[in-house]
Parts: sequence; structure tokens; C-alpha cells
Amino acid sequence: MEFIKKHIRVRKLLSDLIYLDIETTGLDSKKDEIIEIGAIKVTSEKVEKFHRIIKPEKEHIPLHIYDLCEGLTENDIQKGYLFNEIEDEFYDFIEDLPIVCHNAKFEKSFLEEALNFPIYNKFLDSLELFCIFKPHFSHHNIDYLIKNYLQETRDEKHRALEDAYDTRILVEKLLDDLISTDIDLLEDSLDYMDFSDWPWLPYLDDILYDYKNNKVDIDNIFEESEDISEDLFIGNDIFYSLDDLEEIMRDEELWEKEFPNYEFRNEQYEIARTMTEAFENEQVFFVEAPTGIGKTLSYLLVATIWAYDKDEKVFISTNTKNLQQQVHEEIPKIARLLGFDNLKITDLKGIENYACKEKINKEIQKTSKNLSERLTKLYLRNWSKRAASGDLDGETSYWFAKNNEYFKEHKEELFNAIRCKSEDCYKSNCNYNQECFHKRKLNDLEESHLCTINHSLLLNWPGYTNIDKVIIDEAHNLEEQSLNSFTERVSSSDLKFLKNRLTQGNKALLILLQYYISNNNLEGIEIDSCYNIIYGIDDELDEIRKKGNELAKKGNKSDYDDKYTFRDKILDDEFIKLINSCRQTLLRIADEIENVSNQILKIKSEFETQDLYVMTLEYIKKCRKWAGILNKSTNPSSGFCSYFEMHPNKKDEKQKVNNKEKQYYKWQICHAPLNIDDNFYENVIKNTSGSMVTSATLVRNGSYEEIIKALGFDNLGEEKIKTLPPIDPVFDYHNNSVLAIPTNVPTLDYNSEEFLDFMANTIIETSEIINGRTMVLFLSLERMGIVIDKVKDTLEQKGIRVYDARTSREKKVKEFKKQRGGVLFGSRSLFAGVDIKGYALSCLIIEKLDFPYPYSPYYKDKAEQLECKGQDAFRELSLRKAIFTLRQQFGRLIRTREDKGFVLLVGVNRNKSYYNELIGELPDPYKFEGDLESIKNLMVEKFEEWYNGIDF
Repeated sequence: MEFIKKHIRVRKLLSDLIYLDIETTGLDSKKDEIIEIGAIKVTSEKVEKFHRIIKPEKEHIPLHIYDLCEGLTENDIQKGYLFNEIEDEFYDFIEDLPIVCHNAKFEKSFLEEALNFPIYNKFLDSLELFCIFKPHFSHHNIDYLIKNYLQETRDEKHRALEDAYDTRILVEKLLDDLISTDIDLLEDSLDYMDFSDWPWLPYLDDILYDYKNNKVDIDNIFEESEDISEDLFIGNDIFYSLDDLEEIMRDEELWEKEFPNYEFRNEQYEIARTMTEAFENEQVFFVEAPTGIGKTLSYLLVATIWAYDKDEKVFISTNTKNLQQQVHEEIPKIARLLGFDNLKITDLKGIENYACKEKINKEIQKTSKNLSERLTKLYLRNWSKRAASGDLDGETSYWFAKNNEYFKEHKEELFNAIRCKSEDCYKSNCNYNQECFHKRKLNDLEESHLCTINHSLLLNWPGYTNIDKVIIDEAHNLEEQSLNSFTERVSSSDLKFLKNRLTQGNKALLILLQYYISNNNLEGIEIDSCYNIIYGIDDELDEIRKKGNELAKKGNKSDYDDKYTFRDKILDDEFIKLINSCRQTLLRIADEIENVSNQILKIKSEFETQDLYVMTLEYIKKCRKWAGILNKSTNPSSGFCSYFEMHPNKKDEKQKVNNKEKQYYKWQICHAPLNIDDNFYENVIKNTSGSMVTSATLVRNGSYEEIIKALGFDNLGEEKIKTLPPIDPVFDYHNNSVLAIPTNVPTLDYNSEEFLDFMANTIIETSEIINGRTMVLFLSLERMGIVIDKVKDTLEQKGIRVYDARTSREKKVKEFKKQRGGVLFGSRSLFAGVDIKGYALSCLIIEKLDFPYPYSPYYKDKAEQLECKGQDAFRELSLRKAIFTLRQQFGRLIRTREDKGFVLLVGVNRNKSYYNELIGELPDPYKFEGDLESIKNLMVEKFEEWYNGIDF
């Protein structure tokens, strides 16, 4: 009854339409089919429903579809109708009424394919509607909206009729909310979309008209909500300090409320105690702590007490979103059990991660050429008003970016246009100064006790405040991240963007300088020569691109990505001449802008105090910096590697154009240090006064020496470095895990048909024994795709689901965990930061070892440097990387004391001298070498032993 009262007005407005949903065998309307249709017809007189299960023409329905669609069985499908049997009654039901769908383009494409005829009914997309008016939601699918918008605990059923009903409920609630709590957003949006052909426009206009003419009493629609604030656990009325660490950690009863499975471990306490000493003595503390020891809880406890007690900010730097999310979930729990009521935590990213409201406003004022572009700008407009952090890459809608044609095609260009950039920031004169996303984050930083950042920001810290105390977790990635951060780059995209920022739009630098000169009557200052120089850069960029495509045949294409890389030694004189010409153009641009700036200063000295002057200096600095990188690329110095990359056109990538025909449109020049120790010391270590460096994989041969030297920590002196011996594994790897090495691999030519067939056969035969429960890790996405195609149909026929994590990784991992009967395929994104506990993962298959690409310019120069020092380049560079990656991969299998399983390492040469050292770095699994048949027999034996004959 309450629901009817609450939504009666909107129901009247939204009468005479259809809410429709379908279920299908897949996502491609050209090859997949409809298996269920559900629809609800709402008219002014009554509500009717339509529901049919459809028997597809193809016999096989992927098993995960049955898992997804609650209650749907193969028997239901067999009893279903053929689509042509229900066509007429479907047409009769929908009449010519508008159809509301949650992802209308999807439903329409399948229906038209099944009907083999266009549907002329108007389609209204409720998913699009939610993106526009709830743009700050992290997701907009029905399941998310049920839980987070309707605040219900149930799951989406993925059944057509039920989902059609949920769509109706969601739309009605959203429209009610628009006139009760979001009227400003509704009015602004309708003004912006006025006179457009947006299907939702007339319905929203009617709602606003009724509201403005007092046809609805808002107070009667929504009853006052109850107070549902949580009774938060505050802990004891005791103030804890770092002197109480052992007492706190031993008090399991204290932890029980927030961490039900907590148990005291001496190793965990030792980490906390030693970290405290390192902070107090301004030392760097290194510890390798295995999975399951609870190192995160240890350092978060110390960090929380330290920050709260001493009022000194502690930074926590991570490499993955999963760990950052864990940190943000656990710190408030720790604060509550300690009674720290006012503890504040924030996260911070680099300035270019955030959107600029000034730029968004400028972008949406541009004339839109079509409805798609207009909706994109409306989405960004509303998003900027409702977004919490303004993080462009982390907070914008994935669905909208994939399904709105304009957004899909122009996303990169659009995001570049609206990103915050230090050189474009007008600071005090900005119209949006108080609303600035980045400034709000900096304000949060100033007030916070703890702040999470990623390694990239740590390595390029802008100096917002001193990083005195820092915890660096997932430090096994630190060297690679440091190399990436300390490599100087300039690309064709950078220079094109520079040209646009200097010359195009009301906020372009030269336009602003012209305004300033004109408004202040500064006669005799000309900037036309600047324009002439800048416009000439397009031709130079194109000439470099053409030459780069010619040289692609001489370059090396990596197995891991689709780009060609050239070493400086193969660049011919013509190429060097082109690069030098581009460098001279950048220097001339900088000189001309500087000349104009100096002329203004001579006449008007107060120019020096204005934001425009600061902006001018930033662009001069940027031009000279990029010119310097180009100069280094043609005049390489000792200790650095310069190289040139050609990247393919994205359209060519999607269309899988043959490599011989492919054109490479973007080029990039890189200048990388062969040693990062000095850079890391100057940028990170030198400024800290107490830090912790940790990971589950940090040592080699039991020593921290390699990472200490590689990152420059040895510059501190021995007295400033504190280490704990690597903590022994918590889990019984020897009895609970098997490392199996197949001895009958036909070839180690990983791209050959023989190897790929062997991989496919291994996956099929081993996963059949345990009914899936397998994760397969590849280094090459191309090889992974080939193997998936080889195994998918066979596995599906055996009742084993296939999850391809090349897209929607988090969703695929979640489904794999939930169903416990599939094979999950992934690449580098699954090597670390993925936590799959229990039976869901019982076998891990690793394609090959992660040796660096030997033909890359950086590898060659680094190897040459090591050999000149008398070191074994293969062991120090290649083998070291392969060992750390293998340890990370192996760590995906055993996540709790109860976990058990196999790791199959397929592509490894057992005859190599490094083989025993490589295997010896793993945490003592039971090792077995034998042909695939022997491995399968051992799997049957072990799983019977582990699970007492439980049928897998």
C-alpha cells in the first residue's frame, strides 16, 4: 500500500508504455539468441504482463547463463516456444507503445534480429536515464541499483519478467526523486536538452510541469524516514598508545567485534613492534611477510595509533586498487575498536586524475552536432555536480562510455580536454576555486591523519606536504614503477595537445595573452610570429610518423603488446634530422612566448603577480623540457637508454588489420635511466623520516640486498636500515600444494600450434578432474585468445564454465569465485592483487616464465651495462624478474590454511642451469615432474587424499 501511495503520481504520468527485458545466450545479437522475454504493459486502465521462454535454434546454451538466470533450467528451455511461434502475440502486446528497457540498444538489437524486421516503437533507456541523473553511482546495473538505490538486500534475478518489473520500480523511484530531492538537476538538464529529440524529454517535461503547477504535494509523496543510523562500536573508554601494542594485539576479545576471525600471531606483533621502532628512530624497515600473516593489519594498527597519538600524518602507498580498498575498509574498524572517534583518512591521486569544473563548463557550452554528443555533455555536466572525488578514470560510468557513440569515440580526447593540469590552473582567479575537486582533495589531505596514495604519485610527489612517515606495500612492483616514473617521454599526442592549448579556445594561452595586451593597451607587442611557428608543428609530426612507419620493418615488435620499438643506433640521418627540426620548433615556441612575456613585464610589472604569467612560465618550461628529451634521444648519454616507439591506430587494433598493412599513428620518444637508485633516493627516501617497505615477495636468496641497492636505500647507511628475516610461510605448502612440471611439452616455441594445442589439452584434461576450479595465467593476450577458442566449446560441453578476464576483470573474477566450477583465463592483471579463497581455485596453470623481452632497447642497454661491471646480465635482469613474477603467480593458489591445490608450470626448460634456483625460491611445495598423464593421476590421488574422496 505504501509503495502505491508513494508512486501513484509517476505511474499516472508514465502510463501507456511497456517495460521490457530479455535474457539471451550471449552478448552478440548476430550470433546469440533470445531465451526469455518479459514485459509489463502500463496503461491508464490496467497493468498487463507478457512472459515467454524461448527455445533457441542452437542446441548449446553456455552453462554460465543457467547460473546467471535464477531458477532457469534446461528443461524450461526445452519446453519453451520457438520465437516465430510467439511473434504475433508479442506484436499484439507491445502495440505501438514506447518501450522502456535497462540498456535499450541491447534489447532492441536482439529483438530486431529475432524478428528479422525493424521495431518502430520508441525505445527509452532507463540505464541511460540513471547515468544522467545518478552519474556519481559507481554502477548503474539493476543488481547494483536494487541494493544501493532501493536499499534492498535481494539480488537481481536475471529473469526477464522480474527484471522488467524491477526496471519499472527503479524508474518510478528515480522520477519521484527528481522532483523531491534533485529538482535543480532536473531543471538544468531539461534546459540543456530543450528542443532535442531525446526520447525521455517529453516525459520529464510533463513531470516538471506538474510540479511547477502544484499538481503534486511533494510532502505527501515521501514520508519522513526513520532514523536508521548505525549503533557504531566505539570500543573501550581507554586511550591506547604505541606502548600498548602487545596488549592490544593479544586482546582477541577486543578485536572480535570488527575482525571476527582475528587471532594473535607473534610474527604479526613483531612486525608492528619493529615498525614502531623504525618510525621512532627515523629508519627504513624492510620485511617480507607471506600471505596470511596479517601484515596489513599490523602496519595499519601502528599507523593509526601513530597518526592519532602524535598528530603526524602517515602515508600508505599501494600498487593495486584491491589493497587500497582493503586499507580504507580496515582503518575505520581499527579506529572504532581503539575509540579514536575523529580519525580522518583520505586518498589522493595525481592532479591529472581529476576533472576541472572550469573546463567541463567550457566543453558543454560548445555546440553539439548530434544527440549523442549532447547527452555526453549533459552527463559530464551532471557528473561534475554530483561526483564525490572528481576522479575521471575511477568515478565515471563504464557503461555510458561504452554505449554512447560520441563518448565512446571521443573519450580520450574529451578527458584530456577536461583534466586538471598544473599549467592550466588559474588558482585564486578560478571561478570554481571553492568547488575544485583537486583543491577539495588537498583540503582533505591537510586535515587527515592517514592518506593512501599509489606508487606513481609517491614517486612523483608534487610537495603538497612533507611525506615524513610512509608505508610502502606491494613493494615488489616498486622498481618497475620507478623506472616508468623516471623515464622521460614526449609523444606526438603531447605535441598536438600543446598546439591546441596554445592556440584554440578562449582559454588558450596565446588568446589570453592577446586579450591581456589588448585590454591593457600594450602597443607594439605582436604575437603573430608565435602562431606561425606553432602551426608548422603539424607537418613535422606527420613527417616523423611517416618515417616511423617506414622503419617499423626494422624495429622489434614485443610479444606482450602491439607496438614497434626502435633503438637509437638504427635511426638514420633523415630521421634524426626530423627530430632535431621538431626540437628546434619547440625551442622557438618557448623563446617567442618568453619574449612576449618579457615585453609585457617591461610595460606592466604587475603582470608578474598574475595567474596568466604563471601559466606562461609553465608552458615555456614544458616546451623546453620536451625539446630536451628530443635532444637526448639523438645524443644519448652514458647511463641512459633512448628509444623510439610507434603505436598502432586503435581502429586497426579492433579490426585486427594485418601487420604488414597496419599504419602506426602515434609515436613516442623515451629517455630512461639504466639505474634508478639516485632518482628514487632524491624523490622519495631523502625526504622521509621513518618508513616501512613490505611485500609477500621482496627477497632473493633470503636477502634484501638487491632491492636496497636497486632503490638507493644503501645511501642512508647501515644504521638507518632495519630488517626482519623473511617470515616463514603460515601455510603448509609442502603438504597442501603440488608444483607439477609436465615433461612431455612438445616444444617451447610458445607461438607454435604444437605448444598452443598442448596448453589447450592440459587445461581441458586437468580441469575435468576437478570440475573446473582452475585459473590459467598467460603473458600474451594473443596466445590466451587462441587457447580460449580451442577449449571453450569442449569445456562448456563438460559442464565447465569459461571466464575470460580480458574484459570486465573484476566481474569475471567475482563470477568465478561464486560459481566454483569454471576456468578463469587472465594475464598480468591477475598475477597479483587477486584473492580467491577456498574450493573455487584448486589449480593454477602458468603458461610460461616472465622473462623480459630480450630485444627491447632498454633490456639490451641494461644488459650491456651489467656485463661491463662483470655481472651476469641474465641472472641479474631476466632471472630475477622471472623469479619474482613466478612467486607472485604461485601466491594466487593458497590463500588460507584450508586451501589445497596444484600449480602446473608448463613452459619451463628443465635443462637450464637456473631451473633449480628458480624452483627453490618457491615456498616449498611438493614438487613433481612427469608427463601429463602422470600429473593427472597424481591430481586424482591428491584430491582424494585432501578431501577424503569428495567428488570434485
